[in-house]
Amino acid sequence: MLQWVYFTAVSHPIDDHSRDALEWILRNTLAYDYFREGATTGGELASILDRQGWAHVDRAEKEFLERVDRRARKAAKASDKLPNAVRRGDLIAVDALLEKGADAHMSAPDGTVLLDMAESKGRTDIVEMLKGYMEKMHIKLQIRSTSRDDYLDKLVRALESFGCETHFANHIGRSQPDQKAMVAEFQKDLGKHLTEVIPETQWKLEHRPQESRQDSIDIFGKNNEALVVIELDKHRADQVAKKFVSRLAILPECKIYYVSLCYPGTENMSITECIKYFGYCERLSARMGNAYAGLLIEPTG
Repeated sequence: MLQWVYFTAVSHPIDDHSRDALEWILRNTLAYDYFREGATTGGELASILDRQGWAHVDRAEKEFLERVDRRARKAAKASDKLPNAVRRGDLIAVDALLEKGADAHMSAPDGTVLLDMAESKGRTDIVEMLKGYMEKMHIKLQIRSTSRDDYLDKLVRALESFGCETHFANHIGRSQPDQKAMVAEFQKDLGKHLTEVIPETQWKLEHRPQESRQDSIDIFGKNNEALVVIELDKHRADQVAKKFVSRLAILPECKIYYVSLCYPGTENMSITECIKYFGYCERLSARMGNAYAGLLIEPTG
């Protein structure tokens, strides 16, 4: 009996009548081993389970961010060394640094794009190597709010299957107008892709939920069950948070699938901090009954 009550309390919300029964059992039995931390009321049990649940999430998030941070530090060190390797024409060193996660799209400290530097030196072998790593750019899921949502599964698969290597082959170091044009082309092509692979959803670019406001959603979807919001940004934590809050504030109250899709930014933009804010958005979405996914466009590793 106690095992059944414990299972019910953990797995499902319980009504007042059931809670009263649970508290009576707790008051009139010595078998407290079924309840962690010595809970003596249903309220205490719920509070303990809630605290332990968040502690588990916090530990998992911390471990995940530590792994991301280690990978990011290793890639950053390799990126620091890559310009000199290209300048020296050291093919072996360039290959080794790229394998460690150095950014093939980056520019040297003087602003020269590495691809242009290699071309100017006539190092076609290094040019081809850099292009090869650029072509390995892909969309990869970092965080999602639930693994038990068929539509979110379909949406994530659709995004991860989209080839983005031609759109972000060399955008870092370009002028802001050039980068804006590259992202706009990516946005348009991704919209077409989603229309083909998820036809039951109506897709639209630059959707304005409220005509009185300038805020527009990069890629907006609507079907019989929910709304879909996909926002494209450089991997900046402040932009992720700003877009998430402002978009949800102006959308109607209904089920919303929200996606943060971030492409490479400057070296000063922390990927770890961006993923940390993916986690915050995921938590808030779960609390609101919505679904969330945070994805990065990154080199295949």
